[in-house]
Amino acid sequence: MQPLSNSLGALPAVGTKRMGRHHASAEASDTFQPARAPQAVIPKPVAATEAVVIQGRQGQELRAGLMLVRDDFPFMHTSSLQDGERPQPTLAGAFNFRRLPDAPIYGMSQPTAQGIRNALNHLNAGPSSSGPAPHWINMREEPVVYLEGSPLFLMDTRRRFTNVEAPGSTVEQVEQREEQIKQDIYAEAARSGGKLLVHRVLPGQQMSYEWLEIAPDSVQTTREVFEQVRSEGYRVEFHRVPVTDEQSPDPQDFDALTRQLSGLPADTPRVFNCQMGRGRTTTGMVAAQLVAGQATAPGAPPKVKFDKTFAAIHSWLLQVGAGMVPLAGVNWAIAKADAVQNLRDSIVGLQQKVREDANPEHSRRLDHYMHRYEQLVAYNAYLQEGNPTATPFGEWLQSKA
Repeated sequence: MQPLSNSLGALPAVGTKRMGRHHASAEASDTFQPARAPQAVIPKPVAATEAVVIQGRQGQELRAGLMLVRDDFPFMHTSSLQDGERPQPTLAGAFNFRRLPDAPIYGMSQPTAQGIRNALNHLNAGPSSSGPAPHWINMREEPVVYLEGSPLFLMDTRRRFTNVEAPGSTVEQVEQREEQIKQDIYAEAARSGGKLLVHRVLPGQQMSYEWLEIAPDSVQTTREVFEQVRSEGYRVEFHRVPVTDEQSPDPQDFDALTRQLSGLPADTPRVFNCQMGRGRTTTGMVAAQLVAGQATAPGAPPKVKFDKTFAAIHSWLLQVGAGMVPLAGVNWAIAKADAVQNLRDSIVGLQQKVREDANPEHSRRLDHYMHRYEQLVAYNAYLQEGNPTATPFGEWLQSKA
């Protein structure tokens, strides 16, 4: 399925990168931009050097040139979440945790195992509580494994501070990769005297490394962590929708969101997470509002002011007979979910960067941000047209080309 812009021919070519920031700073990126003092580093008792270990890796997934990196970034937490008229709770192990102002729709970063428990306790879904089971949707495309309850992901030494991407991955493929990483870790530890080299991102785009003891059964896949939490009496329905970092969900991903979110009772918590709880998480929170029909202003639909930045989207909506209501609804939903990132304002901020700087990375990110916004508007038009489960979103898009 081609992007909306390509399949319809009316919109400019669009296409990647998610932005991480408080919405007041529209042009900031979601790359690692630390601002806190580094934590203490565990001594390195093994004689082999860091480079020798990394280049000597022999796993199918944990292979030569890749690092295992701790996947929790406290310095990435948006501190303004605890300010203002609706301060959000601070949950240990669940950075950027927040709730929409008027709906049980939540977002956060990749949580630790304890962070999952803390979030479920907060949502009245703990072992001794009686609230409805939250539907938790992990939107990571990158495989994540847990070591003693702490998440780890893969990073390439040649592209530090950038995720190892595999666009188009299915849920099954992501989970197979996690299982393979788990086996690779045990095999590497067996060759290294029971120890594993693990890296940590520090403030100022610095990195440290540490050697950790690997005990039997100390490594779990993401699904295994949720299964363990459920076995302890926590109530949660776990789903995955793999989306490439800073890109739009593909049409089949929107179909998955439709299936997972449609028909839920109004009081059921919908929880989204990605790596840092920013772009993909915010996209999921917006989509949840669209599926629930909550992306409308009270009373008459607001008028949409013409903006040449989004002229192609206006033209396409008129071409397919959808009017401006789907666009107004998406703008409304984005505004309610912008505590960490405003998906529309980020486009405007990047446009300014493109005008000021010829860096092709800015243009690439702008393409992806625009495509994400286009897809959300088209998805809302699709949902408002009728029965979304009868026709897949991708087929509907083709019918409107």
